[in-house]
Amino acid sequence: MLRLSECDKVLILSKLEEGCSIRNVARIFNINKSRVLNVKKKWEEDGSVKRKEGSGRPRISNHQQDEFLTQDMMKDMWLRQIDLEDFLLTSGHGCVHRVRELHGKLKAV
Repeated sequence: MLRLSECDKVLILSKLEEGCSIRNVARIFNINKSRVLNVKKKWEEDGSVKRKEGSGRPRISNHQQDEFLTQDMMKDMWLRQIDLEDFLLTSGHGCVHRVRELHGKLKAV
């Protein structure tokens, strides 16, 4: 399911204000009626069609630490996980995920 842009949401609201039915608006935009209703509900509750800011898990390393890890990984691709965990002061899972992400960036370079 594609995310509706803010522009699409405004157009949906304008069609509803023109008097189009929810079914017709859904057909025009090729989306489910529930999505039209959700846009309308969000507008009525918040007065906005913008998405909320993401609230994902915070990063385990900052930019400076990423640079350090990248340089170390370029020198020695076989760094031990425990060395990286000590540097990041984090558990194995978060460290492994971060190293894989940085390793992918190194391959692209």
